[in-house]
Amino acid sequence: MTLPPLGWTTQVKFWENGKEFLEGHMVLLRGGYFRCLKAHTSGASNAPHPAQDTEYWKRFRPNLN
Repeated sequence: MTLPPLGWTTQVKFWENGKEFLEGHMVLLRGGYFRCLKAHTSGASNAPHPAQDTEYWKRFRPNLN
């Protein structure tokens, strides 16, 4: 699988317990990390905003340490 070039963006949606709780645009950063841009929560989850680099969101990313 080949990764797209740095700066590539795509619209994404996150699902939890069968409900869409966040959507926004992801941008590919160095090391295969993704960052969510212009995201908003729909109130279906109390998940932290992905702009906050928390342990919760790290599970959506590859472990490249």
